[in-house]
Amino acid sequence: MINLKPAIEAGYTGRGVEVGIVDTGESVGSISFPELYGRKEHGYNENYKNYTAYMRKEAPEDGDGKDIEASFDDEAVIETEAKPTDIRHVKEIGHIDVVSHIIGGRSVDGRPAGGIAPDATLHIMNTHDGTKNEIMSAAIRNAWVKLGERGVRIVNNSFGTTSRAGTADHFQIANSEEQYRQALLAYSGGDKTDEGIRLMQQSDYGNLSYHIRNKNMLFIFSASNDAQAQPNTLTLLPFYEKDAQKGIITVAGVDRSGEKFNGSNHCGITAMWCLSAPYEASVRFTRTNPIQIAGTSFSAPIVTGTAALLLQKYPWMSNDNLRTTLLTTAQDIGAVGVDSKFGWGLLDAGKAMNGPASFPFGDFTADTKGTSDIAYSFRNDISGTGGLIKKGGSQLQLHGNNTYTGKTIIEGGSLVLYGNNKSDMRVETKGALIYNGAASGGSLNSDGIVYLADTDRSGANETVHIKGDLQLGGEGTLYTRLGKLLKVDGTAMTGGKLYMSARGKGAGYLNRTGQRVPFLSAAKIGRDYSFFTNIETDGGLLASLDSVEKTAGSEGDTLSYYVRRGNAARTASAAAHSAPAGLKHAVEQGGSNLENLMVELDASESSATPETVETAAADRTDMPGIRPYGATFRAAAAVQHANAADGVRIFNSLAATVYADSTAAHADMQGRRLKAVSDGLDHNGTGLRVIAQTQQDGGTWEQGGVEGKMRGSTQTVGIAAKTGENTTAAATLGMGRSTWSENSANAKTDSISLFAGIRHDAGDIGYLKGLFSYGRYKNSISRSTGADEHAEGSVNGTLMQLGALGGVNVPFAATGDLTVESGLRYDLLKQDVFAEKGSALGWSGNSLTEGTLVGLAGLKLSQPLSDKAVLFATAGVERDLNGRDYTVTGGFTGATAATGKTGARNMPHTRLVAGLGADVEFGNGWNGLARYSYAGSKQYGNHSGRVGVGYRF
Repeated sequence: MINLKPAIEAGYTGRGVEVGIVDTGESVGSISFPELYGRKEHGYNENYKNYTAYMRKEAPEDGDGKDIEASFDDEAVIETEAKPTDIRHVKEIGHIDVVSHIIGGRSVDGRPAGGIAPDATLHIMNTHDGTKNEIMSAAIRNAWVKLGERGVRIVNNSFGTTSRAGTADHFQIANSEEQYRQALLAYSGGDKTDEGIRLMQQSDYGNLSYHIRNKNMLFIFSASNDAQAQPNTLTLLPFYEKDAQKGIITVAGVDRSGEKFNGSNHCGITAMWCLSAPYEASVRFTRTNPIQIAGTSFSAPIVTGTAALLLQKYPWMSNDNLRTTLLTTAQDIGAVGVDSKFGWGLLDAGKAMNGPASFPFGDFTADTKGTSDIAYSFRNDISGTGGLIKKGGSQLQLHGNNTYTGKTIIEGGSLVLYGNNKSDMRVETKGALIYNGAASGGSLNSDGIVYLADTDRSGANETVHIKGDLQLGGEGTLYTRLGKLLKVDGTAMTGGKLYMSARGKGAGYLNRTGQRVPFLSAAKIGRDYSFFTNIETDGGLLASLDSVEKTAGSEGDTLSYYVRRGNAARTASAAAHSAPAGLKHAVEQGGSNLENLMVELDASESSATPETVETAAADRTDMPGIRPYGATFRAAAAVQHANAADGVRIFNSLAATVYADSTAAHADMQGRRLKAVSDGLDHNGTGLRVIAQTQQDGGTWEQGGVEGKMRGSTQTVGIAAKTGENTTAAATLGMGRSTWSENSANAKTDSISLFAGIRHDAGDIGYLKGLFSYGRYKNSISRSTGADEHAEGSVNGTLMQLGALGGVNVPFAATGDLTVESGLRYDLLKQDVFAEKGSALGWSGNSLTEGTLVGLAGLKLSQPLSDKAVLFATAGVERDLNGRDYTVTGGFTGATAATGKTGARNMPHTRLVAGLGADVEFGNGWNGLARYSYAGSKQYGNHSGRVGVGYRF
């Protein structure tokens, strides 16, 4: 009914907020209930003046109901999460218990929390006199004083008197004004000493007035249940002291249909500070039956609990801010607008959590305090005759379309407009106004910061509209960027500092001749642009701001920047000087690729203007008179206007080095697999042997501060056998997967390969080996490209390796052998054409054929440990006798003619290899092997582990 669900779902529970509850009950027993346990409760002595704080420090176990006294010192009043279950000492549930439960009852035994703000700290002030079930004014006033001393900001008061009350402690509505005058006589007469304050606080009105004005407290009162046209007299203070209206809310009761509860008093003359809330409460405490109870006493705590949630979200809000927000967001019921029956209407907790909906009481001062990294949001549309004064260092965001007519003054921190704002605005020297996206506002006078920010990530141009005049003072700064237009309906008076950013996509593609980009238009520009005392630009990666020009037209004056484009190849070459050594080649290649693309775009029959960028197809779809460059223009423009500091990263991404690098890593890994077949030929023995092996690889390439990582896994099955007296042959089938990662790019290579080898022993002169492998692979790539785009692609290929080796065995020690081996291997890689998807700056690669001759030389030492076990150690060298170049020629997918090629890392030509291993005969034909090998250089290292089992027939 009160729309509480959005606040609950947003996670607001009142945590960190202290709430005062001034009420009465049969005994000081509220803390005995598990739902209220751990809260601060206070009782008073018979003089109604000196309060004692009670806090149960342990869960009651024997039900004796004894409380432990503590001083009013906050340090002594501890809190606990303990949940007592034995409440036999509680005689009955009192009025104070139900009110406290509605405000902040906690969850017990898995039941939902009964309170609106279950994590708020409750100061439960029990004013029961111990003998008479009455609320005494002296006790009430003393409770307010104590709460004010403790910094409590929100106070629930579910009590009051009406004209039917005539006790000595209260006053009738007929003489309430006289009581007010007497209460403030000493204080308003100038006696603001401690004695004057004490005299003032001896009356209900004086006490309320003091705490509203000096303690920033909000008092929430029930309207009382006398079925009268006026609420209880304690709520009438603002009728005589208008400023006190900011600290009092009257709450009338309504039933579930939204009609006024028959017994509830109306809002009456307090309508402007009154709203309505449900009067029917259903409360359940542990080991009790649900309590159905009604009255405005239980309407007020609903508003109080909501105020606690509001103060949790906006901890800087004053009592004026809180009451304005609660009242103006109420659901209008009854007569249209504020009326004497329902006041502002029915409480709407969900809407209140989005900030005020009107400024009807004058200016709304939002002193948000804090620092610039903290932001608060108002999401309601705000109307009213008041204005907004923004103070404090943090940020306040206005998301609604606001029609309030008072002025907006930004004295500190920043105010962000996401929608339209009718108000005229003033920015002081320590303030900042941020127009986010296509926001608009009234006239603007600024000596602070005016910042035109972006919201449209597509890069579409956005216009900020000032529906009045613009005055940029000499102390202020205008921050804007190319493609962002500040449109002024009236006269624009320029001054202060202009900071123009060339970054962002909104300015569109720049051709070789450059373009003029307007940033300020007005019916009249009262000063020449030279009245900007200082002009600064950050410049984009390829966009340079040349000059400011003023032009006059039939529709007004315009200030524009003239923008020129830099040469991508030269810019990349300059960036490469500061790049890590391992990236220099790729950065230069990426710049060359981009320059080729822009030459093609410049020459296209589409005139490379912002209009073309807007109208060309988003994908490669032909349109009449326009080549398929729409997405390409946008992607190229994003690079042109990117942050110059990102140049190395961007140019490197445009070289697509991951294709060449991952292919080289795969070729190296397949070479390791072929070497495993070669080693197996040396120790096969007699008969036919079936083998199964698994091999794991891990490699790292590092050069000049750049790193690439490889991980691989291969499973093989095969056979080896004596095919003649001196001849051994072997063949295996392997399936593998490897991954390669580098600089925001990742590759996954799946392969299936056939390996074969033959060895012929020629007696004392040594042996000869022939080796062969053929495999197919699929390389899947995912990478960042350009300024902020992502591309994916896959390429298929084959790798064939042919090897010829010769060696000789030399006896070593008594039982070992030393083998000296050397030879050549030829690697022939063929790769298909491919095209990436997802970005116009993805790569479209041509087919690739690359042959590499590799020289091999090594030593192998074998030492039997027994007739069933042999140890091995190897060392050697591999060298590419000609360059291994896996770069791919082609061009960007968004181009039709421009050509270039991918980059590649400087993979080492010479690699050292070493290894350790063992063969073991298990018996009954079974045998096993284990190997570790290393291949690498100064920049590259690959570690490989291999285990396998075999069976000899």
